[in-house]
Amino acid sequence: MEVLTKSELIKIMTIIENCLLSESREELKFDVLIPLRQIIPHEVFMCCIGDASLNVKNIINIDYPEEFLRIYVNKLIFNDPLIKEWLSTWKPQIWSDVYYQKYPQETSPYLKSLSEDYNLKEGISYGLPDFEMRLATHLSFGRSLEKLGSSIHQNTGDSIASCSSGIHKSIKKRGVTTF
Repeated sequence: MEVLTKSELIKIMTIIENCLLSESREELKFDVLIPLRQIIPHEVFMCCIGDASLNVKNIINIDYPEEFLRIYVNKLIFNDPLIKEWLSTWKPQIWSDVYYQKYPQETSPYLKSLSEDYNLKEGISYGLPDFEMRLATHLSFGRSLEKLGSSIHQNTGDSIASCSSGIHKSIKKRGVTTF
């Protein structure tokens, strides 16, 4: 296992601190979510909080196509093998591993086609459950993940897990409806 560099650790700790200090949705977006690109390579990012029935309560979107999110949240999330795999393991999920290797038959042809139409074939998703509130925070990083290679780089997984915790706490401290 590779060790995070001092610079990577400082960036992660700064992002986590900013999660806890952010007072608004805009501060969370600009002080936390956009700087994540320095640690986790991606072009589009989405963070949402939802309940046990997969009803999305709130979304913070950075560069995801709006039409794709609308269709996904209203129709496709309920049968998405990636979400089911994440809910059963609570580990980061690489999209291509889930959709094309582990569950190719269970993945909706419409989801695959829509993802290709919006150039969202590569990515990684992760999140944290909050059993007390019966909610989960879900983070989705898409496109330009060439640094990850064919399997998740250990440092990237650690970075995503560390930052997810801070983002989750930031959203939780304000309550679902204020963000």
